[in-house]
Amino acid sequence: MQNSIILALTLTVLLAGCSGVSPSGLDGAPGPAGEPGPPGEPGEPGPAGPQGPPGADGNPGGAAAESGTRLKVRHWSADDGATLRAGDFFDVEINEPCVFRLASDGSRRCMPGPASIYPTPMYADPGCSSAPIVALDKLCAPPKDYAVRWISGSCGAALAFDVLKLGALIETPQNVWFKTGPNPNNCVGQASSDAVDYYQIAEVAPPSAFVGATLIKDP
Repeated sequence: MQNSIILALTLTVLLAGCSGVSPSGLDGAPGPAGEPGPPGEPGEPGPAGPQGPPGADGNPGGAAAESGTRLKVRHWSADDGATLRAGDFFDVEINEPCVFRLASDGSRRCMPGPASIYPTPMYADPGCSSAPIVALDKLCAPPKDYAVRWISGSCGAALAFDVLKLGALIETPQNVWFKTGPNPNNCVGQASSDAVDYYQIAEVAPPSAFVGATLIKDP
């Protein structure tokens, strides 16, 4: 019995010694760095930066067409909103479109009407004694009140024009006649044409009746 008690006490002491916690040792050296992880999602954009300096000056453009008090600019207006300048003006005083031509006074004038196919006055009688007439191409739009007739210009020189105030449309004559000189006998004829319309000339309008212009070069 005494020996059993001594053995139990001995085992208790041994077990108590095995269950005790020893003190921690020193930290080891750090291991190598691991591989970098994948990039994260992009962040929100930052605020706008300051305005940059102004750019260099561009080349100046040509002068835009502008309407005046009498001549008005015309444009083509497309269904999709596009526009294109028509290339002529509209004279609100005579209520007709016009283009600039060289007039008999040496100035450039905005002249209305189609151009005659003959440069010289013509007549419907063999004596060249009736009122002069003018021939206009039937393929052109019918004139309203005016036509132009070129009176000079050859060998590349600029053509000069008169503006004719038109009278009545006449029946096509069998022949038309032209003066070839101041003598009444200098009146020669030729067959008329079915391709033209013949109008009486009410008057030759003075160049000053139409708006003049000056050709200006950009600096």
